[in-house]
Amino acid sequence: TPPDMFLAALFMFALYAVKSIAFFLPLMAIQVAVGLYFPTPAALIVNFVGIAIEINIPYFLGRKLGFDSADKLTKKFPKLGEMLEGDGSRWYIAYILRALNMLPFDLVSMYLGSLKYPYLTYFSGSMVGAAFGVLSATLIGRSLTDPTSPTFIIACAISLTLSGLSCLIYYKMTHKKDKANADKN
Repeated sequence: TPPDMFLAALFMFALYAVKSIAFFLPLMAIQVAVGLYFPTPAALIVNFVGIAIEINIPYFLGRKLGFDSADKLTKKFPKLGEMLEGDGSRWYIAYILRALNMLPFDLVSMYLGSLKYPYLTYFSGSMVGAAFGVLSATLIGRSLTDPTSPTFIIACAISLTLSGLSCLIYYKMTHKKDKANADKN
């Protein structure tokens, strides 16, 4: 019923808000649960609003905490610093960090906020980058009860492809960096 759906959506938004400051909650599990519970159009809306919540809270926390927190984050999570080294547009960096999903959303958001990334650039790049992951997780949830369905198989294939691309790009980045360091010596 509509009141139940509304309350369920509010609960999921609260869960996204908690996830945005608690690194331990798995984002995909929330998205799959939304896909399982809500009809597909409503699930997509709930998950995209949830992602907007998820990327905004830590962004503004990072912005408030400032650059010192960025230094601490890169020391604690060196992969984050590696991803952000080099040239590239800020929109593309926000996009690729979400599209490849190699690092926790909340960590990336806090870091980019602490670097004072322009908000609209950060937000639009993040939302576009997260779109395939949100879509695939929602469809996995929607078709979870029928794992032989084409929807489930295609959604899993998209998710696995994104994961594979993440690993490949990370390998190429670290291999390129290792090679550059070897050439210096």
